[in-house]
Amino acid sequence: MATLDELDHQFTRDLNAAVVLLEQDEFEKCNEALRSLIADSAMPRYHRIKCFTVLAGLLDDFHEAYVFYVKGETLWRITKQWHGNDPNPAVKKALDELHEGLEEMREALVNDEERPDDTPIPDVEADVLRTLEFYYARVEEDREIAEAEGETWSEDEMSDEDMGGGEEVSDKETKVEVEQKSGDKEESDAQNVGEKETAVQGKEPKDEMVCLEGVAVEGFY
Repeated sequence: MATLDELDHQFTRDLNAAVVLLEQDEFEKCNEALRSLIADSAMPRYHRIKCFTVLAGLLDDFHEAYVFYVKGETLWRITKQWHGNDPNPAVKKALDELHEGLEEMREALVNDEERPDDTPIPDVEADVLRTLEFYYARVEEDREIAEAEGETWSEDEMSDEDMGGGEEVSDKETKVEVEQKSGDKEESDAQNVGEKETAVQGKEPKDEMVCLEGVAVEGFY
């Protein structure tokens, strides 16, 4: 079984290779490489967020690109919840750099002049909160199932399914009809997510999900 350092270096190499394909305008090959990477449940969160961000900028389809951005932002918030108070400056730097890339992608998507005519400006915060809600609902469901079966429970490895598998934000009506979202609904969503973040704060996820320290990022950006 690979160590955390070995996994870190493996995924760093593979992700760097995908970025090289992007720089060489090999868009289809880059797309395939990134999708192959995110299909691997062993991928650390750092690399998974990077994959989501690059895919959001790579894809021509606005809706699919937006789904990947929301997944990246959601996963960043989950990771920030676990590591926001980590005294290691390398962890803080990694989180800050990841979010800088996500913020740039958010601006690009919100201000995309080629956004489909039938697609209003997305309500990003509401969509991220909804995806967080889905994630914590899955965590709670898995915990209850494990306890019912008498098994020791731990948070599942992150996967596309844990982020909603696209269902929560890929549907046009669910994702972008801002007119249907009232202020009270958004406030309720935010409160529910905040409560669930607090409820799971004391449970540390598996190490392979959050391999931020020692990430070999030289030449990556």
